Amino acid sequence: GEENLLKIIVSPSDPVDEGEIEFLVRGLPIEVQQLSKVNALAVASQRFASRSCRPMTSDADVPVEYKVYCSDLLDSLADHKSYIESEIEPFARQLGDNERIELDLRFRDVASKEWTNFIRQGNALVLPYKENWQVRESIKKFTNNVITPELCRASLQRRCFEKPFGYPGDYVMMNAFYDNIPYGENAYIRFLYTLGLMAGSSIKDRMLTLKHELESIDALKSASDHLHIMSIGSGPAREICEFFKQKEQIEKGYSITLVDPEERALDCAISSIYSSIYTDVSSVIVGGLNASFLEMLRSKTLLSQIPPQDFIYAAGLTDYLSSKLTKSLIIGLYEHLKPGGTVLIGNINDSPNGMHWSSEYALDWTMHFRNRQEMEKIAEGLP
Repeated sequence: GEENLLKIIVSPSDPVDEGEIEFLVRGLPIEVQQLSKVNALAVASQRFASRSCRPMTSDADVPVEYKVYCSDLLDSLADHKSYIESEIEPFARQLGDNERIELDLRFRDVASKEWTNFIRQGNALVLPYKENWQVRESIKKFTNNVITPELCRASLQRRCFEKPFGYPGDYVMMNAFYDNIPYGENAYIRFLYTLGLMAGSSIKDRMLTLKHELESIDALKSASDHLHIMSIGSGPAREICEFFKQKEQIEKGYSITLVDPEERALDCAISSIYSSIYTDVSSVIVGGLNASFLEMLRSKTLLSQIPPQDFIYAAGLTDYLSSKLTKSLIIGLYEHLKPGGTVLIGNINDSPNGMHWSSEYALDWTMHFRNRQEMEKIAEGLP
């Protein structure tokens, strides 16, 4: 009937103001301002209708045992949430900052064993598909739909997943792992944040390992020496800050070169290093070199104006490089060493209690997880 027709009540030959146009749909007038809403509703409805013709989720490749694992994990989080909100939060609101930190540490003690077991179980379920792209992507999509939204209620995990700087592992996030202090508007959100810190505990462990390596290199030099150190993909260079914090007196000279694609990371690192030096000395020189990942791989050109180094390390960059590019990088770095100098390469591993499930699957933080045999293969034929 006529009531189903769309009619424009205006002469097409006359110029008309927007307010003078109206439509009739089922006998009811609709102004032009409402037309976009009607159209948007129609388009959205049509798209949803077309989607209903196929399965809502394409999880056929996801193993049944993995789905059970995710269900168990969500059930555990829901149980913790209910208990924390009813039994802990009323008291947590009354705490000061110091008491809140103490409470969060107790969260960690209570949750540590259970969360570690979940991480180990998750790794065991996904590691067999490390080289199977199709199954791996299906599991990731399923995890992002089911597990990720709950974990990302905490700002640490949300930053990992959303990557506000456009790349994973930015310096703000790395500093959060180094600080190891949970944040959040309530006790449950801080509990989730704590789980994120525990999952990424190897990040802080790696930083402390680098600090010890710096101490070892430093101990081999006499007080009259000038030590040249370079960090490739430096981020906040927290290990250098910690290295200088323990020095009450600085006798030898240090020239430190930080190379990173993020200028903000370099500014943060340089400022933090100088702030960590207790005494007013002029024998510590810290410089930053803002370079893309591609430029870092062309180290011969990039570092041509920098003097030979005693210690060059890249502890994180190769997490994002293929084995071929990693080997090429190492060969290039060797050319910039002093005789007797050291190159150190750190790479995230695929150990049973490592970050593989929590980063790759839960938070879409993709890296090359390598075991000892894979690293030794990269090292074959190197000096």
